[in-house]
Amino acid sequence: MAGTDQLFKIDDGSVEKASFAVTLSDINLQGAGASSNVLTGGLILNHEKLTIQNSRLIGGYANQGGAIYNQGLLSKTGQTAGFVSIINSLIQNNKATQGGVIYSEQPLYLVTQSVVRDNEVSSADGALFYGATKFDDESTGGYLNVRAIGFSNST
Repeated sequence: MAGTDQLFKIDDGSVEKASFAVTLSDINLQGAGASSNVLTGGLILNHEKLTIQNSRLIGGYANQGGAIYNQGLLSKTGQTAGFVSIINSLIQNNKATQGGVIYSEQPLYLVTQSVVRDNEVSSADGALFYGATKFDDESTGGYLNVRAIGFSNST
C-alpha cells in the first residue's frame, strides 16, 4: 500500500480503560517520502493497541514519527495510551524531525526480531525512537503497571 499522506489512523475516538487491538500482518506500507506534509505519523497514527508483524514500513515522513506516532496519555481516571509492538518486520527510510521511526507520547513500544535501517531525524535531540515523557509516577498517576519500551533481537 503506497500513499501521499498518512496511511492509517487507528483510533476509536473514545477514552476508555482498555484499548482495542489491531493487528497488521504481512503488509507493505510505503509512504510518499518528503512530498508528504504529515505532522504526526508518516505512515500510522496510533491511539490503540497495535501489533505489526511480518511487514515493511518504508518511506514514512512526518514532523514527529516518520513511520509511527503513538498517541495517548495515562491518568488515574482513564487510559488513553497507545501501545505498539513490531515483530519480524523491516523499518526503513523513514524520516522526521523527532522520532524517525516512532514518536511516542508515552514510552509504550516494543520492537522484536526486526531490522531498523536507514532512518533519519533532522533535530539534534530527535532520536529514531522518541518518548515525549519519561516514566514516573507523577506523569502516569501510578496507573501504568506494565512499562514496556525496548528492543529484543533486532538489528
